[in-house]
Amino acid sequence: DIRRHHGMAAGALLAGVLNYIGTAWPVPEGTSARFGASALDHIFSGLTLGQSVCDARHELLTAEDPSGLTWASYVLFGDPRNSTKTFVSRMGPM
Repeated sequence: DIRRHHGMAAGALLAGVLNYIGTAWPVPEGTSARFGASALDHIFSGLTLGQSVCDARHELLTAEDPSGLTWASYVLFGDPRNSTKTFVSRMGPM
């Protein structure tokens, strides 16, 4: 149910999580793994979260049946301009 997924995102953001990547509806496990691996590759290469999610969604779109909408299920909540630099700077000195 879409309200449950958005409720989880809202709860995470209200609890102080800067960003949350979720799905708007259930997706196949293999697709989730491909999306996650792709998004993390982009994130750790230094791209913003927004660009990383966009690129990973585009990779799914080009890899799957064009009539499928699984790629559209992935949603980024929070500031899309955040990157790994954002999180490191908020952590402070270690």
